Amino acid sequence: MSNSYYGSFERMPLYSFKELLSGAFYTHFETGFLFYMKSISMITSDFQWFMAITSVVQIVPLAFFFYKYSPNVTLSFFIFGCLDFFSFYFSGIRQSIAISIGVIAIHMLIDRKLRYFLFLTLLALLFHTSAIFLLLALSFYKMKLPFARAGWLCLVILLTIPVLRPLLLWISDTFFAGGYEGYLQEGSSALTMFVVYMFFFLSSFLYKSESSMITIVRWLVLVGVFFQSFGAVNNGALTRGGYYFLICLPILLPYVIISVKSLLFRDFIFLAAVFLLSVFFVFTVEGPRNVVPYYFFWDKPL
Repeated sequence: MSNSYYGSFERMPLYSFKELLSGAFYTHFETGFLFYMKSISMITSDFQWFMAITSVVQIVPLAFFFYKYSPNVTLSFFIFGCLDFFSFYFSGIRQSIAISIGVIAIHMLIDRKLRYFLFLTLLALLFHTSAIFLLLALSFYKMKLPFARAGWLCLVILLTIPVLRPLLLWISDTFFAGGYEGYLQEGSSALTMFVVYMFFFLSSFLYKSESSMITIVRWLVLVGVFFQSFGAVNNGALTRGGYYFLICLPILLPYVIISVKSLLFRDFIFLAAVFLLSVFFVFTVEGPRNVVPYYFFWDKPL
């Protein structure tokens, strides 16, 4: 409990910023997150207020990103809620803050403001080291992504799934004396998410626009799909790295819907999408994070 978010926040008043920087506060949390908790603890010692402030920090950047780029903000938030992102934001607090910083970094990348992109990536890195994956975006953000190339890349990703387990087992045995073999279990639920993400990615090409924003977002989602393919061996570290890219998914589907010329058919696709997403949420909501149904602080003690 002492190294949990709650326990760490409770101990924050006992430490100075200098002690946090020196490592006196023994925990695996990154320095930026420790400073973040310390700053809030100087305002309030109530953990519920910490969570309230953190919720704002998590959601406001996403709201900006959706309002900036999605043609249907409500649907984008609905997709966010029905897919795995929503429940992850309850438990993966450090990384979810890093992801929210990351979407602002992506906004800067779309605007070709690379210095700001690098600065925000480094800031996200202070909250969760996995944010280093965001730098991958620099390798393709100027490249076009036609449907044919996207299809071939998806096929390559599919063909690599069967070799991931023996490859990672070899790496674990060769470089880490087998220390990570216990983590390489079968991940059927992660593979289900992989199929869902790939379907959304490929369906986005029904929207014919080749704008630089759409191209960058498609590349980001494709990279996220690749990360999710490691779910075949239940490699949580790598699949979690995909969240920095898959967070762009909620703005792709609305573009597909608005590209349909027939108003009647467009409404049908919208309702079908809402229904299928709702069904998906109902069947997957009780995952390992166990955050739904959510209990308010007056309903259930910490």
